[in-house]
Amino acid sequence: MGWDRDVKASERRLLASDLERRPDLDDDVVAATFYAPRASLGSLEEAWWAVARFIDAAFDHAQYDQRETTFRSLDQDAAQPGIRRELDWLDQTLTIAESSADPLELASQLRAP
Repeated sequence: MGWDRDVKASERRLLASDLERRPDLDDDVVAATFYAPRASLGSLEEAWWAVARFIDAAFDHAQYDQRETTFRSLDQDAAQPGIRRELDWLDQTLTIAESSADPLELASQLRAP
C-alpha cells in the first residue's frame, strides 16, 4: 500500500500497526514511515518523531573516507549532495504541510510533478 489520496484514517492506523510489528522498526527509514501515518492522524509528537527519524536517515548517507578519524560538522555533512537533496525534500514537504490542513490535499501536492 503506497501513499494515496484516498487512504482513510482506519487504513493509516492499520498501516502503522503493520509497521509496528516489523523487526526492523528501529531502522530510521522504517521508523519515519511508521510515525508518518500516525502523525497524519493529528499527533504532533508523532510528527516530530517522523521528521527526526527522517533526518537521522538522511545523515546515514554521509560519506567518510576510511582514513578519517573524526566526524565533520553537521554543516559539512549537510552540504553533501545526497543529504542536501533529502533535506531539501523534507523542507519542501514541511512548507507544503504548513499551508495544508487537509492530509489528502497535502498528499496530492507532494505527488504532483
